[in-house]
Amino acid sequence: MRIIGDSIFWQNFWPNFWADLLVGIVIAGLISWVFSKARKVEAKMSVRTEHVNESSIRLRFSVWNTGKISFRSEEVFWHALIDTKLKPQNPDVGTTDQLTVQDRSFMHIKGMLGGPVFPSRHTECFSVAVQTDKVAAGDLLYYLSTAYGVFPRTMKIDHEGVFDLKTVGTVHIGA
Repeated sequence: MRIIGDSIFWQNFWPNFWADLLVGIVIAGLISWVFSKARKVEAKMSVRTEHVNESSIRLRFSVWNTGKISFRSEEVFWHALIDTKLKPQNPDVGTTDQLTVQDRSFMHIKGMLGGPVFPSRHTECFSVAVQTDKVAAGDLLYYLSTAYGVFPRTMKIDHEGVFDLKTVGTVHIGA
């Protein structure tokens, strides 16, 4: 005995299957996009300035979490590049070396962030005195190495540690 509904089922099976599959893929993609936006990971470096005297200022560098996920203690390895024309002197933490990139000379200060950085918050890295009262855009550069990747995301470093200055972040200067 043959069931009449059986032939109707197979006639509609493949069109319904493909339509349901397409809707499922679209819904899964939307859910994935919403979750990725909710877990945004982003960080920058910023600096506050304090006048020491007429010819020098103190720069207080910090990591600024502009994302939505916290960075734990010792999860951010920071690198700051200070143009040597500013005559930086004796940072209070980190290790230093001289670095020349594309005919520009920098003091390269690096270290591990000692505390956590919560979303929308700053955690101070180090401070350094410079022998100038003005800092121009491009004099202070940075990049951060974390478990979530390198920030800024544009940063490109080859296997020998050489990078292009156009891919490095510019430090945000606040009050």
